[in-house]
Amino acid sequence: MGEFNFNYWLRMEPMKYADRDPSTLSPKLLMKRQEMIDNKNGEFIATEKHDGYWAMFIRGEGEEIAIRSRNKGKNSGEYGDFTGKLPHMVQEMYLWPSGTVVLGEVCWKEYGRNSSDITTILGCLDEKAVERQKEEKLHCYIFDMLCWQGENFVESGMGYYNRLKHVLLFMDKYSSDNFSATDVYYGPNYLDYSEKIVEKGGEGCVIYRCDYPYEPGKRSLAWKTLKLKASMPEMELLVEEALNPNKIYDGKELAGWPYWEIEEPVEIMLSNGDVIHETAVYLEKNPDDIMKQYGTPVTKPYFFGWKNGVRITHDGCNFTNVTSGLTDEEREWLASKEATELIKNHQLYARIKAMQEGQNGALRHPVFLGFKIMDKPERIEFDESI
Repeated sequence: MGEFNFNYWLRMEPMKYADRDPSTLSPKLLMKRQEMIDNKNGEFIATEKHDGYWAMFIRGEGEEIAIRSRNKGKNSGEYGDFTGKLPHMVQEMYLWPSGTVVLGEVCWKEYGRNSSDITTILGCLDEKAVERQKEEKLHCYIFDMLCWQGENFVESGMGYYNRLKHVLLFMDKYSSDNFSATDVYYGPNYLDYSEKIVEKGGEGCVIYRCDYPYEPGKRSLAWKTLKLKASMPEMELLVEEALNPNKIYDGKELAGWPYWEIEEPVEIMLSNGDVIHETAVYLEKNPDDIMKQYGTPVTKPYFFGWKNGVRITHDGCNFTNVTSGLTDEEREWLASKEATELIKNHQLYARIKAMQEGQNGALRHPVFLGFKIMDKPERIEFDESI
């Protein structure tokens, strides 16, 4: 085993994966994108993209174990630590060879599960995270290996294809109810592969150049990686109703989140010495002390009584909920009397872009681009003598 520096991995900046909107690309770049999708010259390989949280699993020497996130806390400046929240995974990591580092997506094992409550597990205190996994534990799909028994694949520049082979060999021996290898596909058409994943409830796939090394902190701008998602042209669709917000906050980082709801009134002393008796608390600074003792983080629209999105009609009868892409101002306006009247009078339309149309006609992964107000339809007079 080579020399293994535990802190080197704890501090390593993650690599960024390219995610290009086809509508923004020139004809030349669209051709390059298509070459990746078609696996030109057999130079590319694809893996399934799961809906969850990126994590690095580090098995050092002796008792050294860590599971870290890709995001840094706003206040600490350190990468998030999932180790104490996933003891069922840690227990298995002690069986791994020393000097092993893998990347995986922490998520629900089965398709069709809503990932919004994963944040309430990985974002809260360790004890509560474990409690919230009593009925069902989170799973990890491993998609990359950066170190094996002290051999550093990052520094050696090993390509992704060979790193994947190490993942599959590793998982042949260490797969379990808690860890498995992500699905790997090598073929002529990655668009079909991505669409099949989406159809069964997944997110799509990531295409990699087979010889591409792992580059910490860099974004692969030279067409070495591509997140593949289908895309439909922009549409203007009738807004049927405004959607009430979810209550529980499901963002990636809880550190510094200021909107909290406490189930029963409690006495809380703020940093400035004020004492409040509240069930809803807004804090401008780090609420860690509140998090340790009381309540639940809630979404900003829920806290302020806004709406969170719109329900639109597609093809006249198929309904889709759209919550991604709205600004705070738009969410606040949706709760206004003006917006309510426009929706009631069938005058409010939403500009929408989506990945694709699902089997039931609903739009998959829609994104809100803006509102458009139509003139009030003229009343049609019918000739009662007919």
